[in-house]
Amino acid sequence: LAKVEIGGTKGTTLTATIQQIKNDFQDSVDAIKNLEYDIMDIQATQFDSEYSAFRKFVKEIERRLGAVIGLALDDCETIYGRFQLVDMFDRKLLERPIIQDEVEVKQIRLIQSYGKDLKIVQDEFIKYRSNPPKDTMQNLPPIGGSLTWCRGLLARASI
Repeated sequence: LAKVEIGGTKGTTLTATIQQIKNDFQDSVDAIKNLEYDIMDIQATQFDSEYSAFRKFVKEIERRLGAVIGLALDDCETIYGRFQLVDMFDRKLLERPIIQDEVEVKQIRLIQSYGKDLKIVQDEFIKYRSNPPKDTMQNLPPIGGSLTWCRGLLARASI
């Protein structure tokens, strides 16, 4: 999370929120690391309550992070941007159950919208493959214009 930077209209706020989540988590880890007593001592029962509080805090952090990722996915305007956002986060982080619950619906919608976009590209290619649109071929010879048009469709379909 240290290097995560989110773009979009809410990018600065979401990036600051992620950095705050990272700092909160690091503070809680440091608190566990710097306990005043020996955690291996069986008779020291304080660790049980502190570890339980730590686990509750981690779950809350996961909820917060899932909500931020969901807001960031909503803020992205392009399919490519959404895929970049998902790739920005570590796969193991996104597989945590609480975060996965928050983000799963949005990931399903992302894949569905990518499928719709591929269908549009396919339909456009089938419709214009024998006679590409003239506006894409300005100042180009016919074959060069057709190749440029095809490359544009391919770029649109590629992530």
